[in-house]
Amino acid sequence: MSNTRIRDGEATKKKIIKTAEKLFSEKGFNGVSIRDLANACGMSGALILHHFKSKDGIYDAVRLALIEKYVPLFKNHYDDEVDLFKFIEYVVKGAFVFHRKNPIALRLMNWDRLNGFTKPWPKSEEFHNMFVERLQKAMNTGEINNDFSADYFGIMIGGMVHLWTEDRDCILHDYLGKGYDKAAAEKADEEYIQHILLFVKRCLKI
Repeated sequence: MSNTRIRDGEATKKKIIKTAEKLFSEKGFNGVSIRDLANACGMSGALILHHFKSKDGIYDAVRLALIEKYVPLFKNHYDDEVDLFKFIEYVVKGAFVFHRKNPIALRLMNWDRLNGFTKPWPKSEEFHNMFVERLQKAMNTGEINNDFSADYFGIMIGGMVHLWTEDRDCILHDYLGKGYDKAAAEKADEEYIQHILLFVKRCLKI
């Protein structure tokens, strides 16, 4: 196969994923057909299925493309020698940056719940295990309390980030008033992040 055909094929797949991302975020998985996607892409349904085999395959590709934007935000900072709380700070701040730059991810998550779609996101188990292993090591070495479940604590931190991200507009309206500006909102984001980290440190410290 020529390099030109490979490049053309990759460009076609990227166009399909980008278009599908928009449609799925607007209508959910159940609200988008292959015909809808073909019309929006300006190509045949057969070509789309040639690349992705099924609508499920397209949706998996959309989710993976989003997650791959998340990985570099903190994974490069994962190191056993890095202070645990600094690592948690990387994770939390990385999640905030990701959601700020990729609001479509949250819309897809909400559609998943509405549609009863429970399939885990790509790499979610890998991320969870990485966090739990780092936390468990700190417990084993006496760096932090060992009376917490590493699994549950990771979920709690994710929940704190997700709640703020999902309800941010309502929270900021209540907290700052109707006329808040971008600078005030970003300051509130940073203050909330610092409170998450303070909570984590006070909970985990011996």
